[in-house]
Amino acid sequence: MQPLTTLLMTLTMCLALCGTTQGEDGVRFMTFNIQDLRPEAVFAKREQVRESVAIIRASGASVVLVNEMAHTPDGRHCAHFAQMLGEGTDHTWSYLAMPSNTGEHAGMDFDNNGASSADDEGRDYGGDCYGYGEFPGHYAMALFVRSDVQVDWEGVRTLRKVLWKDMPGAMLPPMDGDGNGSWYSDEELGVFRLSSKSHWDVPVVLADGQRVHLLCSHPTPPGFDGDEDRNGRRNHDEIRLWLDYIDGAEWIVDDAGARGGLAPGASFIVMGDLNADPVDGSSRDSPAAKLLAHPRVNGDFAPTSEVPGTSRRRVAWDGTDTAVWGLRVGYAQPSADLRVLDGGVIRGDKDLPGTLPDGFSASDHFPVWVEIAFEGP
Repeated sequence: MQPLTTLLMTLTMCLALCGTTQGEDGVRFMTFNIQDLRPEAVFAKREQVRESVAIIRASGASVVLVNEMAHTPDGRHCAHFAQMLGEGTDHTWSYLAMPSNTGEHAGMDFDNNGASSADDEGRDYGGDCYGYGEFPGHYAMALFVRSDVQVDWEGVRTLRKVLWKDMPGAMLPPMDGDGNGSWYSDEELGVFRLSSKSHWDVPVVLADGQRVHLLCSHPTPPGFDGDEDRNGRRNHDEIRLWLDYIDGAEWIVDDAGARGGLAPGASFIVMGDLNADPVDGSSRDSPAAKLLAHPRVNGDFAPTSEVPGTSRRRVAWDGTDTAVWGLRVGYAQPSADLRVLDGGVIRGDKDLPGTLPDGFSASDHFPVWVEIAFEGP
């Protein structure tokens, strides 16, 4: 892995944090999929960006995983976003932004449409990338960390290059819905990566010295395919990767060559838009339900919102729904050893008074947050 110091930028600000603040004994963590957030939108401070920044600042979150934030090698737009977060506060913000499989072309015909040229554009290009993206770094992610939390930069692990075929019992797609053949050739399976964006283990140290691992990802949605259900299968196994990682599975080898998963007893929070509802939706074999049922995960925690609404199918939102189409897909799910003080889904002004009087418009996903504390020393 390249030195992480090249990926870090810290910015200095002043005054006190405005809006709702967290409890004295807790730290707030947020997952926020800001729809297709590109550098030009950040630099222009478009309404989507201004609303997102206002929500994050008013929420009192100390750590925010932003899904669908495009990745660029210089990260200047991430630095600019971090600067906006800190304006008018006494906190500095740092960020972590690393390469994504999205938009990284493989030179192979992964979508089996008869073409594999990197000169293609749009969906034809994206379909032959390790993760769907219409340009390199499209739909990537970035982690923003406030100065009351410190990142253990040397302890960060990434699983971006783990091959799908290397997962024991992987749900590799057949050629058709009857289970015939293999969607991917042997040559393609020799390079095809499991993670559609990346999987990060980012350890952070809280003000009291306690350590929490942030398990960050954004699995592919279980759709946009055919009877072979290659995206549904991949979504399942991207979520399963965290289950194996939490179990310390020896088959896992990170991008730096280190083998194994999370240490026994380590505290963690699974963060990200997992594109899977534990009960409803088109997920294959209920991967989110399996995550919530894991004995090391606090599966009882389900953040909610009281702001009403209806899905695109005119179905009333459930309290736990985190997307406008009426499913719970965003997670900030703590390990079972962490005590949950509070948490929620932010859909409107009732969830974050004084911030969203005209409703929520920044994304097709709602922010999800949890405030945690340790049970003991």
